[in-house]
Amino acid sequence: TLNSKNKNFNYTEEWMVITEVPQWEEDELEVAEVLNLICNENPRACKSPEFIHMNDELLYLDQSKQAILNQLSKYDKNIELEKMLMKIELQRTSLIKEMIAKTL
Repeated sequence: TLNSKNKNFNYTEEWMVITEVPQWEEDELEVAEVLNLICNENPRACKSPEFIHMNDELLYLDQSKQAILNQLSKYDKNIELEKMLMKIELQRTSLIKEMIAKTL
């Protein structure tokens, strides 16, 4: 409130806690658990060369994702690294779906 005669200023402060939500969900453990459960049900499918190759590719994508996440700063946006992460996430999603389909 501004009082023009006395030139007094009143103000209020509001404090809030900002909860940071990670943009890139860390779901590697959940994916590994699901794939392990599926492979326990159908071990033959998970031992196929094609499935093993897909699993190796998934591990490579996870390592690449982690390397990029280590380079990102929460205070500085890097559009190129975020684009790379998006491509990796899309590849991971597609590969995981394909792996699940191969075991069913």
